[in-house]
Order: sequence, then C-alpha cells, then structure tokens
Amino acid sequence: MVKGLADTTGYRISDYQLQNVKTWKGLRDSLMQRPASKKLYKRLRNSKAFAELPNVSLVAQRVTPIHKEKAVGRWQLIKDELVDRGLPVTGFRTKVKKSFTVV
Repeated sequence: MVKGLADTTGYRISDYQLQNVKTWKGLRDSLMQRPASKKLYKRLRNSKAFAELPNVSLVAQRVTPIHKEKAVGRWQLIKDELVDRGLPVTGFRTKVKKSFTVV
C-alpha cells in the first residue's frame, strides 16, 4: 500500500514516520509535512530559538580571521603589508617538510 502511494503521489514516507502513523489522518499529516532543512543553519534560523540571545549570531558559512578583519576594515592594510614584504596573503607559499635526524 505504501509503495503504491509513493508511486502515485511522488511522496516518500520513511519507515520511522510510518511507525507513528495509526490512522488515515496521521498518514495524510505525514505526507503534508515539509522535509527538514539539510543545513543546520537553516533549521536554527527557522526555529527562532537563538534570535533573542544577544551574544549568539547565526552565519551560513564559517567565519575566518580574514572575514573578521574585513568586518572591522583592517584587511586591506594587512594585505598590502603582506604583499610588500613578499609574504603569502592567504595560506602558505610552499609546504616545507621538516626532517629530523636522531643522533
């Protein structure tokens, strides 16, 4: 029955959801539920759980030190100094293997 329902409607119900279904209304409600967001950020943003907290901010991507410096307005100065000194702006120029000899 469930496989035929999934074929005709195009909606798939997981086994976990089917365990909780007791009536036809429960089956309909399971079909009408929106799928959960794939990213934790979207789920937390939609839940509004952290919206009231002043010391918590939700961002979609990882915040790097470069992002923090850009937010304050210092990144252009730091980048210019690194270029003037011949240092890499982000990351490393080359990976240096360190070999140790035991005497």
